[in-house]
Amino acid sequence: MPDENWEKYSEIFIGEVSGVHLIGYEKDRLKSLSRGDNQRWFTDVTQTQNLNLLVTKVFVGKPKPLLDVKVGGCGVVTPRPMTFGIFFVSKETGAIIPIYETEGELYYELLVKLGKMSR
Repeated sequence: MPDENWEKYSEIFIGEVSGVHLIGYEKDRLKSLSRGDNQRWFTDVTQTQNLNLLVTKVFVGKPKPLLDVKVGGCGVVTPRPMTFGIFFVSKETGAIIPIYETEGELYYELLVKLGKMSR
């Protein structure tokens, strides 16, 4: 969940996911396959993902129109292509906090708050 002190972020924007590369999953899955484990592999931790994003609306900062970003961590949702999300880029660490439209009410509440800020 992002902090609502928007000054903590160098960029806040809406992006449309155009590609997903599950790099953490691939790495761990290759290890299990090398041990002969052909079963479907599951984890309770969100693996690192590379996302291709088309920036559709900017609230803070000046992101490029097409971005390749890395996200991951506990509780981060794995999006499907053509999913929209709000992306918060930390000024301090560069870490990205994504909130996707599939997360329902939280996404729409943040859209309203950010919309008021941009007026």
